[in-house]
Amino acid sequence: MSFSFSEGVRYMRVGIQDKRIIDVSIFFFFLYCRRFPPFDCMNHTTHPHKAFQKAVESLMECPPAVRTAIQTHLRVRTFSRKESLASADPYHQGLHFIYEGLARCHYSDTKGRETTACFVWEGQFLPLIAGMPDPNGEDLTLEFLEDTTLLSLTAADLTDLYQQYPTLALLPYHVARQQLARCEAWLRAFRMYSRGDLLHWFLREYPVMQGRIASKHLASFVGLAPESLSRLRARKK
Repeated sequence: MSFSFSEGVRYMRVGIQDKRIIDVSIFFFFLYCRRFPPFDCMNHTTHPHKAFQKAVESLMECPPAVRTAIQTHLRVRTFSRKESLASADPYHQGLHFIYEGLARCHYSDTKGRETTACFVWEGQFLPLIAGMPDPNGEDLTLEFLEDTTLLSLTAADLTDLYQQYPTLALLPYHVARQQLARCEAWLRAFRMYSRGDLLHWFLREYPVMQGRIASKHLASFVGLAPESLSRLRARKK
């Protein structure tokens, strides 16, 4: 079986448009995790290339020859705080993993107002849909909130790897399925909790985020004004 990187991304986009596909993806994802535990739960390694390899192996089996080929193609790139991975940058079309740092994806409306869609931190792949327009034509922009080190395979790297090892073409699909599972958990929380409770759910579920996200970004994620967020935090103290 062989398909292009863009076809792998299509799994992600179709899943977002069709809730039934998301539900099926989540079901099979959790069955799959019985064999491969999520990388987020593993101990972070000190060597960047090993961190990337562990992330891949948490999603799919990876024979020694494939591991060697990935290591040969893997690139390291650093970004400064407040820098963006622009949709016009051809580099964004690959597969990217955060070794160190923190980023957010956000939409901007015609008035320049931003809505945070998600946060991504070390041990996670960047969303495959970053830089792609939403149904309203708005771009999903990825902004780095800390100095960040990315480990990447460009689209050209992936195409070369697929030709050598066709089974590796399933990697974007597994990454997309993992991201859909996280997205589903967030959507469930948005349905279950009030905005104030949603804030505390997020900080409780993701303690690694404590003190790392600016109030304005966290407020836009949970749907609160920054002033309301400050009042909620003060009330809980």
